[in-house]
Amino acid sequence: MTVSLLLLCEFTSAQSFAPEYTLHVDVSEVRVEFTVSDLDNRPIHELSSSDLQLLVDGSPVNNTKFRGESNLPIRLVLLVDSSSSVRGIFAYEKEKALEFLKEIIRPDSDQVMIQRFDNVVHVVQPFTTDPVLAVAALSKLPASYGVTSLYDAVYTASEQLMAQGDNRLARRAIILFSDGEDNNSFHSLEDAIEMAQLANLVVYAINVQALFHQKHVRHSDHSERRGDVTMKRIAESTGGVEYEAGTDLHAAFQEIEHALRSVYSLAFYARFASGEGFHSVRIETTKNLKVRCRSGYWVTANRRDWTEP
Repeated sequence: MTVSLLLLCEFTSAQSFAPEYTLHVDVSEVRVEFTVSDLDNRPIHELSSSDLQLLVDGSPVNNTKFRGESNLPIRLVLLVDSSSSVRGIFAYEKEKALEFLKEIIRPDSDQVMIQRFDNVVHVVQPFTTDPVLAVAALSKLPASYGVTSLYDAVYTASEQLMAQGDNRLARRAIILFSDGEDNNSFHSLEDAIEMAQLANLVVYAINVQALFHQKHVRHSDHSERRGDVTMKRIAESTGGVEYEAGTDLHAAFQEIEHALRSVYSLAFYARFASGEGFHSVRIETTKNLKVRCRSGYWVTANRRDWTEP
């Protein structure tokens, strides 16, 4: 039997917090990862187990193992929308994606794959530990005039990250640049989110919708609302964050890097995970902090295809 940890949402209060992304571990131990910041999104570096209380299915869990980790390597897919729906702002997407690579990716320790998508998904650069190679490939990224298969792109990127092996050795992520439009995918939005959760990854979405107004690019109000909802849902369902293009993305990139490289965890024994199905997780604290963690985990039998090696 295996355990699938699934996180879905975020709370800001002095009492309870939820989600960040999905994790699968052996049933002998359940490990709940979480990040902590103050209400101004400044990271909290000093936290002790006495500040926290873990609850599973509403019941307190004692004898947890508390741990803080930092400087973790990153495995990510940089996923760039190159379809006709972003034709007027594609250059901006590519510019900001290049900034992210140059600022965040560390040679040798990090791995990055670059993909673009229109009606299909194109692998521009396979996984590499060389940021120079990644930057060169991204610089040549072409725009297209095709329809948009956003859900298929997220689904495919998640599969490829899951195939990279044990996610306990690195944090998995998708950095998504898009307007949130989809009019061609085989997979549904729910399919894409589920695959991202099963792959134990977090999606950070850079929503370029706002630029349509700033650059006076024609875009329907209906599609704008739909795109905003889609980008927000993809990010938050995996424990990530949606950022609006046109804001301070340099600061956003720094927040993303910290969230990926530094993490706390609480681990507890499997006797609290009895019974197949979903088990809710909540972390309570007396401090007025913002915490992202999993909303719960799944106990599943005969699902070795989704578990870590």
